[in-house]
Amino acid sequence: MPEEMKRSEFHEFDGAWEPKNYVGPRVEIEGSRLTRLWQNSPVLTTAFSAEKQGDRVTLKLETSDLCYVNSEKPYATVKECFYENGGLTFVDDFPITGESRDTLYRTQNSRYGNVTVVDGETLPLLQGKWVREESEEYIIFRGNEICCGYGKDLKNCGEFVTVRRNGERDKECFDVVNKDPSKNMLGYYVNVRYEHGVITAQIPVCDAPQIIISFKKA
Repeated sequence: MPEEMKRSEFHEFDGAWEPKNYVGPRVEIEGSRLTRLWQNSPVLTTAFSAEKQGDRVTLKLETSDLCYVNSEKPYATVKECFYENGGLTFVDDFPITGESRDTLYRTQNSRYGNVTVVDGETLPLLQGKWVREESEEYIIFRGNEICCGYGKDLKNCGEFVTVRRNGERDKECFDVVNKDPSKNMLGYYVNVRYEHGVITAQIPVCDAPQIIISFKKA
């Protein structure tokens, strides 16, 4: 018979889980809370309980519907979730195609890849207004929010995090990335990077080389 696990025993599931050999779902667990992501955007956040039977632990989710951002209708439901042989397996039920199975394993990657999040030491370096030379283009950092503008028009705002690439030690160099990694662009720009008092960014152009621009503190 299955045996109900105590919440104090859930620590063995804490951390992040991803497939080994392909890009797919990601799961983050802390205590009795589970977040499921697709393309690193949350599609399920729920509490869970757990039952143990032999070497298998079944996670019983309070909510099982998988929903994209801004969608009220689920695109699939989690039919079963269990931990066995070092892997966390999700069996999803899709309305048309039926069951799909993913087995995830512990990962050291953050949501932003094989990088280190360094917000605490980098945010003070960014705060304020940054302008592009010989242009009315600018970027404004307020706390962990970035706003892009041109002239008097403030065009686009969103939250960001700062990350340092794996193995990078220079504290004056780091990347600025969208807090929601499912979005490819941060404001109007991609590959936003701070290096020794200068911010560089790329403007994506279809079927042409990327345009690289730079900003300096106003």
